[in-house]
Amino acid sequence: MKGSTINPFETGEQKVIPAVLIYAFQGSKVLLIEKTKPGFHQGKINGLGGKCAVGESLREAARREFTEESGLKLLLDKFKPLAHLQFPDFNSKLAQDWHVGVFVVDLVEAGHAHWVPAREVSDEGQIRFVETRDVLGLNLWSGDREFLPHVFQRKPFMGTFWY
Repeated sequence: MKGSTINPFETGEQKVIPAVLIYAFQGSKVLLIEKTKPGFHQGKINGLGGKCAVGESLREAARREFTEESGLKLLLDKFKPLAHLQFPDFNSKLAQDWHVGVFVVDLVEAGHAHWVPAREVSDEGQIRFVETRDVLGLNLWSGDREFLPHVFQRKPFMGTFWY
């Protein structure tokens, strides 16, 4: 057809990776992970999270990823949707765009006001609570510095970041 274009998502040349980020708060502190697993994210500090499994909702993925990385299992309704992030061509070597659902968890509200991670190291990295006032000085993805103030204020948002 004249004037038509082939969509690289429909042909499989470009892929969309659904993923989640979870920021769990305990008062003025937030639970973060320093990625130590070799690969694309190694050395970065981030919220807990990861890729969705096939057939899994974003909220279900948030609960699963949070449990896998922190060791704490919470009810599904404790994961509050806050934002949607797009990272076009985030992993260009693999032709991947990432679409990320951002969730917040209030651990005090969830009955874990004084919870300490059962394990400080998961398969993905080292987790720890950090005072929110100190987070922006850590080794973050540059886009995180733009959207984390919204997360800390629990202010819904959408964002697109190119790397």
